[in-house]
Amino acid sequence: MSHDYKSNIYDYDYWASSLPAGMRPLINNSTHMKKYIVFIIISFLFSILNAQVDDVLLLDDCLRLAEEKYTGNKQIAPMSYASQNRMKNYNVRWLPSVSLTGQVTYQSEIVQIKTYNPVEGTLMSIDLPLDQYKIQAEITQMLYDGGITRIQKDMEKNALNMNYAC
Repeated sequence: MSHDYKSNIYDYDYWASSLPAGMRPLINNSTHMKKYIVFIIISFLFSILNAQVDDVLLLDDCLRLAEEKYTGNKQIAPMSYASQNRMKNYNVRWLPSVSLTGQVTYQSEIVQIKTYNPVEGTLMSIDLPLDQYKIQAEITQMLYDGGITRIQKDMEKNALNMNYAC
């Protein structure tokens, strides 16, 4: 069956023959097809509008849900745990700390130092080794911090008490 494109462009039978067999009864003429398309568009718009109305969450509802879900009792344990850890960190400042550092140096050439020996009246040559090692240990202890640690502990206790009160 050959179709001339120019003569059959507006022919219903030409377009209907290209559709699957199940779709042909749905669009038996152009008026019915227009109604079908308008129905699909209106259904789509109503579904969008209906979905938007159901998903509205007001600020008052949000606050009420937050109060129901996250009461103060559920927050007390994490706050007190974090506060205890911070208090331990404040106490650690008073403990002595030890640091150990090391350094290794290797020279590519031998370094010689020539000096005059006044006792013998001769020149002496001192050869330095190619490699050198240095190790340093340091121990520090805080003796006085001007009361800063005590003030930070008091601030932490007050902040935790305020959270319990709320």
